[in-house]
This record gives sequence, structure tokens and C-alpha cells, in this order.
Amino acid sequence: MFASFTNEHAKNVAIWLAEVFGSPKQCSEEQGGHRTILEKHRGVRLTQPQKERWVQLMLETARETSPTRSCPAAFAEYIDWDRV
Repeated sequence: MFASFTNEHAKNVAIWLAEVFGSPKQCSEEQGGHRTILEKHRGVRLTQPQKERWVQLMLETARETSPTRSCPAAFAEYIDWDRV
């Protein structure tokens, strides 16, 4: 699925996640913020199992890297945009 992921795209994802967790608004300033990111990805056709796996992996990573070993509910809602 992400075989063509460029280093630039990986950097943009990292900047987005940093902003989600309260870092400076670099993503919003450089990429246009959450709505713009959603619009850029609107045409990406993930199957429901692919999307569910992506959300699962994001939540697992958040738990593994969090100092408290928990995942804030707001973050879970943020990345699982179909259910919000």
C-alpha cells in the first residue's frame, strides 16, 4: 500500500502527527491544516479493511510511543475520521 511513500510524504505525516499532539502549527502553515489534508486524500481508495488496519496501526503506535502507554481519545477520533 505504501510502497511508493516518499521521504517527503513520510516527513509530512510526521509533521501532521506532531501538530496533532500539540507541536507548533507547521502542518497547518505548510499544508493547509486538517481539512486540506482530508481533501488531498479524498480520492485515495482504501478498502474498509485497509482503513481499519491503518487506524489500528496508528493507535498501536501511539500507545507504544506514549509516555503513559495510552492513546488519547481525541487522537483516536481524529485519525478515524469516518466515525466522527
